[in-house]
Amino acid sequence: MLFNLLLVLCTIFFGSLVIITFPFGRKVQWFFVDRYTDGVMFSLRFATGVSYTVSGKENLPENETCVFWSKHQSILELYTLQHFMPRHTWVFKKILLQVPFFGWGLRAIEAIGIDRKGGRSAVEQIIEIGSQRLNNGISVMLFPEGTRMPIGKTRKYGRSGAYLAKETGHKIVPIAHNAGEFWRRQDLLIYPGEVKVVIGEPIDPSNKTVNEITAEAKKWIEATQKEISPLYAKKSAYYEARGDQDTSGDLEDSRKI
Repeated sequence: MLFNLLLVLCTIFFGSLVIITFPFGRKVQWFFVDRYTDGVMFSLRFATGVSYTVSGKENLPENETCVFWSKHQSILELYTLQHFMPRHTWVFKKILLQVPFFGWGLRAIEAIGIDRKGGRSAVEQIIEIGSQRLNNGISVMLFPEGTRMPIGKTRKYGRSGAYLAKETGHKIVPIAHNAGEFWRRQDLLIYPGEVKVVIGEPIDPSNKTVNEITAEAKKWIEATQKEISPLYAKKSAYYEARGDQDTSGDLEDSRKI
């Protein structure tokens, strides 16, 4: 597949540049990470016919860092969000930092690598390292469900992002998209079409509990997913009908803030 070849070439070329330019500092490395994303998005449009539109850009806080919460359905939204969002880093599985070329890029953008099985220690890591990133002018992107989800499927939202926002006072900005329709989970095929990205209004953590922050973000994300994607709405109804869907808003705090 042409795109796969272009993706490999882009990853090797720009991943090497990220390593070579290490002595010149993060600013130069960030520049080449941005060019890598440009190359991947151009390749997607050229080889597969995938493009994207964004609504709600006015909801992105100006001159301040924040905590982004996004649905995670495929690899496609990683490149799409990286392409237009203000400077940010990601919370990833720690093992990805060891992947040649791609992992080098993650290190360049100061990604937060965690062990998802670490439980409370993983949450503490996100709060500690995430606070450092926010204070250094880098926003933090999290996937509250912790993994790629099939279209229409949801699960209990993790609260690490809400804890991070609560402890630092930074706002949470929820994001919905339908990227999973075009590059599906565990699928090598990419289908042409237009990815729709919607950015929600920032959620101020002041005077809200961690549970309230999480429930508010989840309610908006799941409702917006159904609005922009009839397929998501249809599959969500299917999962709910067979009792295989997390629709509860009841969350129990394991920490006190």
